[in-house]
Amino acid sequence: MRKFFILGCIVASIAGSHTASAQAGISLGAAAGGTLYDGKLSDPHGLIYLRLGLPLVPYAVRGDAMVYEFADDYETAFIGNAVVSLNAPLIQPYALVGLGRYGVQSASTTGVSFGAGVRIGARRGLFVEGRRHDPIGRNLISLGITF
Repeated sequence: MRKFFILGCIVASIAGSHTASAQAGISLGAAAGGTLYDGKLSDPHGLIYLRLGLPLVPYAVRGDAMVYEFADDYETAFIGNAVVSLNAPLIQPYALVGLGRYGVQSASTTGVSFGAGVRIGARRGLFVEGRRHDPIGRNLISLGITF
């Protein structure tokens, strides 16, 4: 019985390190979504990101470029984020906090965002995240792909 337990621990360790190594390096993502108002999604947005991580380390940095609808026109934001993730096989929940520049085309302002999400898959996969962007006063829900 003890041999099966040790073998199981070794297999779980190898599988976990393989998933964590898949999270290492450069990861790209793209998403679309909307603003959550009274339980409904409205005001569309698009997001692309570049994430840099290290093997077996649950911390990463991520740069976002976002386009969102604002007052019947589209506006952009650039956000730098710190990401903390649980590098589990197949499903990786994460939390992030960021500092960014919102309203680049018009009255520009600096502000913070924070949220959480879950990523399904290794380097290629799907993710869904919810974030609060204080400078624009919105709770954004995003659904996207990673590659």
